[in-house]
Amino acid sequence: MKKMTDERMAYLVGRVADAGDQLAFKELFTLFFERLLTYASAITKDQQVSQEHVEDVFVRLWVNRSMLRSVNNLSFYLYTSVKNASINYLNRNKQARFSLKAAINEEQYRTEYSPENIFVEKELFKSLDCAIESLPPKCRLVFRLVKEERMSYKQIAALLDISLKTIENHMNVAIKKILKTVSVHTYHHCKEPEAKKG
Repeated sequence: MKKMTDERMAYLVGRVADAGDQLAFKELFTLFFERLLTYASAITKDQQVSQEHVEDVFVRLWVNRSMLRSVNNLSFYLYTSVKNASINYLNRNKQARFSLKAAINEEQYRTEYSPENIFVEKELFKSLDCAIESLPPKCRLVFRLVKEERMSYKQIAALLDISLKTIENHMNVAIKKILKTVSVHTYHHCKEPEAKKG
């Protein structure tokens, strides 16, 4: 990876912060991307998820570029942001699984760790991930910015230069597809034993 002098870094940061210089931003992105991706992957053990985290960090950096002058150490800031995003991702996964278990009744809980139940739970999360990944690119980006980055519709509208109505439409499409995936998954596993009898 090519090293950058402090003077060059300061120049690029200034160009991005004061002039919204996209070429300067691209140079910063190119400099840090691979290193941040390697760092995030070491935490999440998932390169695709890590790539999304790194890209999201840069999206937020661009959105908040006017505040860049107040960042004393850009490298430290980026690594910290990626680390926090990666840890939050791991925590969200744990919380999602905990919520799933908390929602089931006592009888189901007693058999929670049977091979069948573990398989069904893993398949459900896999199906949800697939549903999200199969969304159209812009729809998927809007969904992730809302649900994972906790950005408001207004912030996303400014970032992507689209209307609030368009964001609502993207979210409706995403949620309908994800709910359909859950319904199909649940129906499949509920009907499977009956099918075997036949």
